[in-house]
Amino acid sequence: MKEKYSQLTIRPANRQDALLLFNWANDKTVRKNAIHSEEIKWENHIEWFNNRIENPSVQIFILEDKGNPLGQIRYEKKADYWIIDYSIDIKHRGNGLGQYIIKETMAYFTNTCLCAKVKIDNIASYSVFVKLAFKKVNEYELNGSLFLDFKKKL
Repeated sequence: MKEKYSQLTIRPANRQDALLLFNWANDKTVRKNAIHSEEIKWENHIEWFNNRIENPSVQIFILEDKGNPLGQIRYEKKADYWIIDYSIDIKHRGNGLGQYIIKETMAYFTNTCLCAKVKIDNIASYSVFVKLAFKKVNEYELNGSLFLDFKKKL
């Protein structure tokens, strides 16, 4: 990771993060790499956010440096595994923060399986999951795009 970050911390998201997460979710690159690429409307986001922020089957964390938000990661429990979804603020991409936030938050999970869906042309996320020793388990088409499933047993 680049030396430009001196006080990285990860905290649970809270209700005050609704707008921050909304803005990150509507970033052009984030939408391009998402399963559903259309822009998210505020009303839909706030309903989604309220359904997840205090749900024990959803864990959302914010990565910060000296209190400045850099990115987010969300884990959603499905059956016997957790699905990972993360994004890094556009101003901080390419600095190893995706790998950092996943590696650091994986420590909250034991005796389970972590999974991620990655668009096949999303080289940055593909690289992050490979570096973290996730295994490619499936390739498929979804909404007109090719995706890979990654899996890691903890």
